[in-house]
This record gives sequence, structure tokens and C-alpha cells, in this order.
Amino acid sequence: MTDTDGFSKYFEADPTEANKYRLSYYQDKNNNRIAFKYTSDNLLSEIAEVDTDLQEIVF
Repeated sequence: MTDTDGFSKYFEADPTEANKYRLSYYQDKNNNRIAFKYTSDNLLSEIAEVDTDLQEIVF
């Protein structure tokens, strides 16, 4: 999914529930990413900024 401002949203299948998806990462037109990681209980556990050199900054 791409917004009008050029951000793309990428989703992944939810491993705990069929036919449900969760946000995996945002990516802009310069390939910069904000990635989302989840616990085994499906709770958001980490938000990380990933630059084009694949270096992570974890929040």
C-alpha cells in the first residue's frame, strides 16, 4: 500500500490468527524504513529505523 506522500506500508501475516495481518514496516521513496517487531504474544516489542545501508536504530 502506498500513500499519496510516497510512504509504502508493508504487512505480514499474523502467525497467531488466520486471515489477519500486522504492520511489518513503512518505507519511503528513498528506501528508508521504520520496522515493527512483535513478541510471540503478538504485542509490539520494537520499532527500529533502518537506513539504506541496513543499519538499525532501535527505539
